[in-house]
Amino acid sequence: MENIDIPGDAPSTIPKCPREGTAIPSSSQVSIPGSQDVEDDPPASQDLKHWEHVGTFRDYVVGVQYYRGLVGEGESVMLRRDPANEYDSNAIQVVNAGGDQVGHLRRGLAMQLASYMDSNKIFVEGRMAEHNLDGFKHYELGLDLSIYRNRAIIPAREADDPCA
Repeated sequence: MENIDIPGDAPSTIPKCPREGTAIPSSSQVSIPGSQDVEDDPPASQDLKHWEHVGTFRDYVVGVQYYRGLVGEGESVMLRRDPANEYDSNAIQVVNAGGDQVGHLRRGLAMQLASYMDSNKIFVEGRMAEHNLDGFKHYELGLDLSIYRNRAIIPAREADDPCA
């Protein structure tokens, strides 16, 4: 495993050589209405061969104390860009299956992912590693993030793929 340089306090790793598979990200990534061309449809409507799993790492949902969204351990969550956020134009919301916001990705991580998500170069899936169903006040929750790259937009050479 090699480390990814992500600002913040959470260490992250991805495999050196991405694995290919037939799994496709869910259509949980939502973009700004009217900002997509036909080519930029969510992954569920695109050919499976265009998406490649790059890696999975653990990070945190922050600001949980400000939102009402509840999540269970192992639950899939949607990661939705929030460019209109008054505090951070790179903000990425974490939303539960019922559509309630749970929190945000950390600012440093969101800064690195936002432009790639906006340009449909990557797709990010989230699965909760912790829960907030216990009635206690939580400030952050563990989250496993899986990154997929759009091979139609980022060829292996451009992605500096060591296995290409």
